[in-house]
Amino acid sequence: MAKAVPSSLNRLGHLLLAIGLAGCARSAPDLPPTFTSAPPPQMEDGARVQRCTVLKTEIGNLREEIRVAEDVIAGRRHEDQVQGYFAAVLFPPAMLLIDQQKAQKNALDNRQMQIDAKLAEQHKLRCS
Repeated sequence: MAKAVPSSLNRLGHLLLAIGLAGCARSAPDLPPTFTSAPPPQMEDGARVQRCTVLKTEIGNLREEIRVAEDVIAGRRHEDQVQGYFAAVLFPPAMLLIDQQKAQKNALDNRQMQIDAKLAEQHKLRCS
């Protein structure tokens, strides 16, 4: 029985697919530091409650901004996929010119880091 030998065209297709998928991926942002047992807060109860309320509002606003940015990225996903398919089939070097939306993705990571910092402050203040 003869073995099937993969053609060089098949290998090229797999290589282009791997390059295309690698271009769409982004690395995960760094994890926040682990919460350690926080000492009792060094502020009056009224000021602490007020700061906790402000932190909760800021976290909610940041999460809403993240949701809107993710919706924009998801809305462009179909258009980006079509561009990627045409670039891969017709002219592979054109894949380098496709907008990877790095600015939006970096903004998402920055907002998540801000949320992590505010959550750490909430933990430190022992907000409910």
